[in-house]
Amino acid sequence: MPTPAFPRSHTTPTTPWRISAALLALSVMASPFALASPAAGGSQREPVFAYPLVKGATLSSTNGVYVNDRDELFVTSVVGRSITQLNPRSGRVIRTLGPAQGVEAPDDLVFDHAGNLYWTAFLTGEIGRLTPDGEKTTVANLGRGVNAITISDDGNTLYVSRVFLADEVWQIDLTGANPPRLLANNLGGFNGMDLGPDGKLYGPLWYHGQVARIDPATGSVKIVANGLGTPAAVKFNAAGELFVIDQARGQVLRVDVESGTLQTVAEVGEGADNLAFDSKGTLYVSNAHDAAIRRVTLNGDEGEVRRLTRGGMTTGAGIAVHKAGGRESVFVADIYSLREYAPRTGRLRSIAHSIVGGVTPLNTPFSVGSHGDYLVTTSWFSNAVQVWDPALETVVADHRDFSVPLNAIGFGNDLAVAELGSRCVMQRPANTTERNPLGCGFSVPVGLAQRDGKLWVSDWATGSVWQVAEGYKALASPKRVADGFAQPEGLAATPSGALLVVETGADRLVKLDLATGKRTVLAKDLPVGNSGTPGYPPSWIFNGVAVDDCGVAYVTVDGDRSVRRIADLQAVRCELGGGQR
Repeated sequence: MPTPAFPRSHTTPTTPWRISAALLALSVMASPFALASPAAGGSQREPVFAYPLVKGATLSSTNGVYVNDRDELFVTSVVGRSITQLNPRSGRVIRTLGPAQGVEAPDDLVFDHAGNLYWTAFLTGEIGRLTPDGEKTTVANLGRGVNAITISDDGNTLYVSRVFLADEVWQIDLTGANPPRLLANNLGGFNGMDLGPDGKLYGPLWYHGQVARIDPATGSVKIVANGLGTPAAVKFNAAGELFVIDQARGQVLRVDVESGTLQTVAEVGEGADNLAFDSKGTLYVSNAHDAAIRRVTLNGDEGEVRRLTRGGMTTGAGIAVHKAGGRESVFVADIYSLREYAPRTGRLRSIAHSIVGGVTPLNTPFSVGSHGDYLVTTSWFSNAVQVWDPALETVVADHRDFSVPLNAIGFGNDLAVAELGSRCVMQRPANTTERNPLGCGFSVPVGLAQRDGKLWVSDWATGSVWQVAEGYKALASPKRVADGFAQPEGLAATPSGALLVVETGADRLVKLDLATGKRTVLAKDLPVGNSGTPGYPPSWIFNGVAVDDCGVAYVTVDGDRSVRRIADLQAVRCELGGGQR
């Protein structure tokens, strides 16, 4: 199947934070956003102006969606580690189920007629069940990658698929009379599925652009439709009509299961992930790439689409300031996309989409750094370090031999990569496959910053910051420059020679003077440092920080999926002067 092409998007949503540099300078002392916080160690107060540059989506990236017998709407999020109940008319969050209720990394969900909730835990392999009175049990564990789930009308049989980390379809006997049974495998990604009126399983083949039918009695498979881009899920409505959602093309299509004819009924945006009908035939669509839930009213051959929840940035992970062609932009690694924003207004300039499973060239970026004319992205999930050309929107180098890379940045002509697997910072010389250690022995090396041939790394677990290189070469041994930070993640080196540290365990951004050791809190009460699924990198969603030539800082905040723009007086004066700090 050819790789879907994603043209550059030029959407320009309005934000309420369009503040000019002049207004910023006039407001910095009087604004309620001005922060003047002393840090531990006797640092002095420093006037700082901070405001949200980008406001993210209401929810974390949305995956499964289901409407139960009571027309209650539920949505899952693997990254958000949650199942959320929404008001189906207003989009208001009614309640959230998460780790406290035994829910972990849910990808899809289904209810039986008795009100029991079942879900797939994509990252752990668990099939969970929650009774109406809140009792949680484990039905089975089929291994990581459990994805789609549906249930027989009598409530006795679950059907579960594994996708991306495996390629299987399972039948689970809820009466306990029989062990889980493998129905089929190696189909090509049998994703969001549904039982048809004929009692057979219908589902999309993610990698083949098809819709398939499985006979649960025999396991036999038949293709019923072709010609899709990246089909993600199917559902039947009350009339017995089958609908499929195409993630790459952002479409909902009606499928004639006899002829295989496809008819587009609604445009719901690239990244559409799953769909569900209520009792009146209203359709609800989730979206992995912008997290919005869309409500679709079908009128014959056309669907009226409206957003039920706000879409936008879905996680808020790594961040980079990048200059190209005289224009400066802020890039955010958003796992399912790479987003480009205007640095003063937060206007969305472009989106490069990432479809899970290697369908698109860009693979689930958790961090991003500048690298000359290019960007470098990192994904521990895809085990990828990729060099990205933002002008052509294509991958120009793809490195898959690092050991659980948590972060990577350009370091001169080379790459510097923080590896969790080796607990080292590695240097990859340009145009080679060499892996040269710059420093090892860390616990969780995650934040990276460089300036003038020096390289620093933060250790999330020990709270220390280390220098590992000088003159683009490794030091004889890493030099600890500071400790006592609470779960430090993002690092950035400022033009004045300081380091900025995102202290996720203390919800703040701290400036570290490398000459004196003085620490100054630039922003506090930042909802950063969401905890992750046990057994995965503890930094989870990387909270990054980047600085421009004037020293203005940009911080990603995973707690509310936002970007904060933070400037001290020196940075404001530099912006007004139009020059470097």
